[in-house]
Amino acid sequence: VWSWWHDGSIHLSRWPTLTELGPLPERPGSIYQPVCDALEAVRREKSSAKVSQRASVATMVVSAPEEFADALRVSASDLRSAGNVEQLVIGDASEVTIDVTLAP
Repeated sequence: VWSWWHDGSIHLSRWPTLTELGPLPERPGSIYQPVCDALEAVRREKSSAKVSQRASVATMVVSAPEEFADALRVSASDLRSAGNVEQLVIGDASEVTIDVTLAP
């Protein structure tokens, strides 16, 4: 893939600078764990239903404290793609609840 849009070897290329990468979140790990927790819920539901991990999720409803919910909002596109989620609904609540409904 590298050769499709770059000349030369990836092994000889310089590392990107922080400026090129753009600003980091204030706490970079604050997005990672909520997304992992949400994907774990999707995978658990698929395993319980004994369907392929590629199976579609009709809806995923997440209610969570603001920081957790905001992390999912920022990564919603990636979360939908990774879990094969058709509709993702994220709301604010005092504690985390994740409801996953598989597609028929």
